Amino acid sequence: MRVRESLTSQKGRVKYIWLSFLALVIFCGEGRCEEVSKVIARVNDEVITSKDLDAYLKVIQYQNSSLEKTSPLWQSRKEMKERVIWSLIEDKLILLKAKQEKIDVPQDWVEQRLNRIISSFPSYKEFEQSLIKEGVTLNLMREKIREQFLIRKVIEKNVISKINITPRQITDYYNKNISRFTLPVRFVYWVVKSPQREVILDIADKIEKEGWEITKQSYKELFFKVEGDKKKLRKEILEVVENLNIGKFKIKKLDNFYYLICLERVIPPQPIPLDEAKEEIYSALWKDEFKKAFRVWIDGLKKEAVIKIYQD
Repeated sequence: MRVRESLTSQKGRVKYIWLSFLALVIFCGEGRCEEVSKVIARVNDEVITSKDLDAYLKVIQYQNSSLEKTSPLWQSRKEMKERVIWSLIEDKLILLKAKQEKIDVPQDWVEQRLNRIISSFPSYKEFEQSLIKEGVTLNLMREKIREQFLIRKVIEKNVISKINITPRQITDYYNKNISRFTLPVRFVYWVVKSPQREVILDIADKIEKEGWEITKQSYKELFFKVEGDKKKLRKEILEVVENLNIGKFKIKKLDNFYYLICLERVIPPQPIPLDEAKEEIYSALWKDEFKKAFRVWIDGLKKEAVIKIYQD
């Protein structure tokens, strides 16, 4: 069974990588030349065809194949097409910008990326069969990998290099969102678990007679300590600890086991120190700044270009 599951998982991974790569070759005019494609958009002297659009949609639909058919993604295909067309236009604009800036592409990087794609297949023969099936040549693959590098580099140069997150921004974000960086109430308690009710009752009786600390030492091989908050604790356990006083215990049956639960302490909500939250805050701020900077930059490219979308 595990072998079969492993093979299924591997096939899914191969298909995912291959379809993801097809997103890189959607601009090609090569491949299945016998298929009829119509021009759906023009960016300066570059064209985007219906074949480009279909290939891109194929990748998106595969990547979201687990969604229910009632999902908005499936219900608004027209809107999705419009978004994809604009994504294709933006990619064209980025490539044109890269060409203007004469960015060099290291050939060894191209070959490394190609070898990574090849290695995702069980064998080179299966890789070749996929090439034939999709009507793609090795040279075309190298060209599209090269374009991927260009897109990344031109974005790094024109967008990423200009993003600067300051310590003041991190501190301000922390202070304005302090509730996000506060640990919830946590419960620290000890548990004894046994399928035999008599064992739990004997321990409970010893606690009543000799006290919690002595009993814990006597049965230390049975007790284990737990710490958790509302999100982590099982609902039935949470109900118990929320209603216990410190040092008190309760017996609870869950499934086929009896539990003796003794509350040691309750840790009130505590703010996470700024130093511990810095990395998360930096990541959130960086993503937000990148989205804004990228949108400003790409909108500028759009204004400078001649863009025409041909409606159905």
